[in-house]
Amino acid sequence: MSHDKGAQARKICKVGCIGCGICAKQCPVDAITMEDNLASIDPQLCTDCGLCVEKCPMKTIKGENKQEREAI
Repeated sequence: MSHDKGAQARKICKVGCIGCGICAKQCPVDAITMEDNLASIDPQLCTDCGLCVEKCPMKTIKGENKQEREAI
């Protein structure tokens, strides 16, 4: 849940969100927003397409469906 930028976040945690925004850019329904270098997924908008899980370079977003998916 770090709000630090990528390099600083990686010093503290090897699997945390680095705030790159790739997940938000890939989301076809804009269910992911970036705020203070941290991704947030709106489960009401999420359609379970799985693109965020697939594209996250840190493999931070996990879950097979929107009830399980979370941004660490």
